[in-house]
Amino acid sequence: MTTTTVTRSLGRYTLESRLGAGGMAEVFRATDTVLGRTVAIKIVRAGAASVDELRRFRREARLLAGLDHPGIVPVWDFGEDDGASYFVMPYLGGGTLADRLAEGAVDPATAVAWIAQIADALDAAHAVGVLHRDVKPRNILLDERGAARLADFGLARALGATRLTAAGLMVGTPLYLAPEIALGCPAEPASDRYALAVTAFELLAGRPPFHGDEPGEVINQHVHATPPPLPAWIGPARTALDAVFERALAKRPEDRHVSCAAMARALREALEAGPERSEPVRSGAAAPPAPRRRRRRAALGLVVLAAVVAAGTLLLAAL
Repeated sequence: MTTTTVTRSLGRYTLESRLGAGGMAEVFRATDTVLGRTVAIKIVRAGAASVDELRRFRREARLLAGLDHPGIVPVWDFGEDDGASYFVMPYLGGGTLADRLAEGAVDPATAVAWIAQIADALDAAHAVGVLHRDVKPRNILLDERGAARLADFGLARALGATRLTAAGLMVGTPLYLAPEIALGCPAEPASDRYALAVTAFELLAGRPPFHGDEPGEVINQHVHATPPPLPAWIGPARTALDAVFERALAKRPEDRHVSCAAMARALREALEAGPERSEPVRSGAAAPPAPRRRRRRAALGLVVLAAVVAAGTLLLAAL
């Protein structure tokens, strides 16, 4: 993880190094001068945020403060100083899953263990009516013990709350965007589950299942394309894992696993089965997806094209 050294104060905190930046905010490593502990501070860059974006930033702090779960990075403090809005979180020194992916694919057992930890955190958020809406490797941090923890609910919202984005804008990162969101439907827990499945695939394969040079190309694949098989070097568990991803990346939300935990459990069972199982491993939580029909695929093509044109602008979450 690349850092940039800085030295300045923000209220009771002394900023020491910049850990990352993107969208409307920057993240710094800092010291709490009152309690004497190292923290991470997310700060809205001056002039970088509109009134609506600042409202979203404050909402993120409130949402995070209300989610008490070991797999979710908590908020310790929130405030404003000289016009800058910020919130304070624990500093986790293990980097992000994106940092780990920069080194290549992750050991399957480790990858599945991380996904299980984030699955539990997401299910807990969904249980209290909170969607993340931007699950991806860069928003999953590793603590000093190597445990995965979910961060950056900057695009999250309470279920049923009013969207803060302008009409026609899609919120989320195209590589991890669920098909229903690409088609203009509201986000739902299944959308987070889809993004987690994309993340799981990327950890195992070293690349996401759908990718391309343009956002529209990636979105079209999310709506139309069948997930590719995992690389052959995955080994004997590959067939069973492919079957799990066929379901986890289903185009219709109702065809996916009923919870993040159910998907994580299916991945673990597939990995553990290895060559001893000839049949693909599927969770018993719900029926497998129905076969796709050509007519439905053609109709979806027209809808997604209209959705992409109507969206006009795609808000890319880079943090």
